[in-house]
Amino acid sequence: MKVKLLVILFFTIGFAKAQDATGVKFEHGLSWTQVQEKAKKENKYIFLDVYTTWCGPCKLMDRDVFPQEKVGEFFNTHFINVKIQADTTGKDSEEVKKWYNDAQAIATTYNINSFPTFLFFNPKGELVHRLNGGSPTGDDFIAKAEAALSGYHKQKRQFQSGKKDPEFLLELIKSAQLMNDRELMPLVMNEYLATQKNLLTEENLKLIAESTKKVADPGFAVLRNNADKADLVLGKGVSERIVKTVVFDDIVFQYLKVDGVKKEYGGGMVEYIGKINENVDWDEIEKELNLEFPDLSEEIIMTSKPMYYQWLKNWPEYVGHVHSHRNKIDKFLLLRYANNVFLFSDDSVSLRKALDWSRELLVGENKKSPRFLLNYANLLYKTGKKEEAIKVMEEAVALSGQEGGHFAEALDKMKNGKKTW
Repeated sequence: MKVKLLVILFFTIGFAKAQDATGVKFEHGLSWTQVQEKAKKENKYIFLDVYTTWCGPCKLMDRDVFPQEKVGEFFNTHFINVKIQADTTGKDSEEVKKWYNDAQAIATTYNINSFPTFLFFNPKGELVHRLNGGSPTGDDFIAKAEAALSGYHKQKRQFQSGKKDPEFLLELIKSAQLMNDRELMPLVMNEYLATQKNLLTEENLKLIAESTKKVADPGFAVLRNNADKADLVLGKGVSERIVKTVVFDDIVFQYLKVDGVKKEYGGGMVEYIGKINENVDWDEIEKELNLEFPDLSEEIIMTSKPMYYQWLKNWPEYVGHVHSHRNKIDKFLLLRYANNVFLFSDDSVSLRKALDWSRELLVGENKKSPRFLLNYANLLYKTGKKEEAIKVMEEAVALSGQEGGHFAEALDKMKNGKKTW
């Protein structure tokens, strides 16, 4: 099973209201392929404005920046300009719908998760610059956009050709972060960290938190052996969480999926891609973990198995494993496990076990937590205890206050006999 731990937006091309005659001229009627062909033919760069209909800063850019004569002169001279609407509405035209596939591919490829996002491509179709967020003035926006005509692709080629001095690497790190280049960032950061004598500076620790993806990376030993010092900068428990994730990714994951690949989208959203190995030798995994990380072995296996069984959709094994270890599992993780069973399983035995976990979690402050009550009510409802579920859900709604829109929606569905999953 291909489990996606992320929410993928369905992006569409949209066109803004007509700009003033002197402002930025945005293309109409061309496909993404045609835009790229036009850029190559005219030897012009491409400017993509990725916005949403609900985004305030996007509207301010349309109202205050794009109509300016000097902004129009700069962008119309150097760029083919295209607007991409990153949300769908009931008013989307047929022309807009023709862009659905291209727009979704652009959003996924370039990890767009905030708005507005501005992407700049050279005439060859290579991404060379990226801006996140609006600009207060036309001059400010022009100054930021000018970098597209000079920099990132050249920096990247220089790095790939062997340029590795610390000053250059720091500049490239900033550029890669700006471009949201998640493949290049850890490579450059680790090259930079290899030049540093003191890895415990605040700046270096922040880089370590972003760049440590493998056990062999220079930051791994820092996080493993200096967790207290690192967490003063990164936050309590961050070092341990990164270390456990790296050990799973570097050692365990290779056993679970054939030619598996982990893809990161930012904001904690990741996807583990690959064909599931249906004959995993957990004893072999434990043996390898015990050789290198005996203190982490038990916990990593304990948290790896539910992920694996969920990929297989093997809910009896999933539930059996979690149930036998539930007293060792963090309450929020156990809540997530219970919610997964609620959302994805129709096995009655598994649902009843998850209901037991959810009930056991309702102790202390959790008794007044809308989040824990919602999970409990949902499991009651899915196991056929409708009246009891409604009663618990009403309590969750009352406790949720102004934040309770989705709680009230779930309650309404329960009362009307509709699915809440």
